Amino acid sequence: MSDKDKAEKILEDFNDVFADIFNTLIFKKKFLKEDQLYPSSTESICKAATENSLEQRRDILKMYMENSFQILSIGIENQASQDKYMPIRIMGYDYTAYREMISNKRKLIPVITIVLNFTDKKWSNAKSIHELLKLPDELKDVVSNYHIMVYDIAYLDDDTIESFTSDFRLIARFFKYKRLGLSADEFFNSEDTVSHIEAFLDFLTVFTKDTRYRELTYAIKAKTKEGELTKLCYYYDTIEQRGITKGISQGISLGIERGRRQAISSLFQSGIITLSQACEQLNISEEEFLSLEPEYQN
Repeated sequence: MSDKDKAEKILEDFNDVFADIFNTLIFKKKFLKEDQLYPSSTESICKAATENSLEQRRDILKMYMENSFQILSIGIENQASQDKYMPIRIMGYDYTAYREMISNKRKLIPVITIVLNFTDKKWSNAKSIHELLKLPDELKDVVSNYHIMVYDIAYLDDDTIESFTSDFRLIARFFKYKRLGLSADEFFNSEDTVSHIEAFLDFLTVFTKDTRYRELTYAIKAKTKEGELTKLCYYYDTIEQRGITKGISQGISLGIERGRRQAISSLFQSGIITLSQACEQLNISEEEFLSLEPEYQN
């Protein structure tokens, strides 16, 4: 399995981001402390990267400790597409966590799993087993139900978005901008700081399926020290210097092939990627690319 498929550097794996998501969306206060979160044995897999891993493993699962005792098992499932059977999947994940406690003769603790919807549409599928089964009233009291918590990231209100204290604030704002069709200029030309630079761009790459954000990583890493806080406007300066602001803007606001081709063309013109890499990204021959490339200059 490739690094891309594993999505090893997904932003939510960082404790400050993970705690921030739960504190803002679930607890509405600073309840979880990032230094008391520990990774579970379950490997983090990003479903957006490969269909094969969709049903096999949880995305992110962490243990929450207090005075050396685990008191919560907490998970996040990320959705780049809507899954009709999500309540059953979550029920299975949570059952597995409880079953593991029983098998290891450990004290039972609560398991919490939330679903983050990164599509441009509000969640329209079932959020409970009863909804999925569409039960008649006569059966609702005798068939056990199971509810899931789904958050539509692109539809969060501004107050909620600004309540995030980690890089996830920028992620939430990005997907809202994307849904509203706002340009990349408006998003990237910001004084907000980014703590996890590479993971931030990797996250955008995985959940938009747009490799241009990962390509930007190489140019930015060359100028940035590890652990250094970076302003979004720094990204804007970098991509503008490389001549790809227009292409990135089109990719966010329009999501069409022309924006993608223009961005790849600009990367090629700026010397960031080679001709073969440009052709690979667009899945066309060198001859086809060279015949199209002048159209996207300037």
